[in-house]
Amino acid sequence: YNVDKNYGFITADDGSGETFVHISRIRKAGLEKLVGGQKINYLVKLDGLKDKNYASTLSLITDND
Repeated sequence: YNVDKNYGFITADDGSGETFVHISRIRKAGLEKLVGGQKINYLVKLDGLKDKNYASTLSLITDND
């Protein structure tokens, strides 16, 4: 995640690749930013205009999950 550019990519644990994530989705989840190594749940959605996937409905995975 690039704090200066307000976007980054989430790497899936299942090896399926990376998914774009924008600061607006992160803040909507109640988070300020993402940090390398954080575990999060998210949905992959398609941006029909750009024909690219993006992360939506993020939630932080805690030790209690």
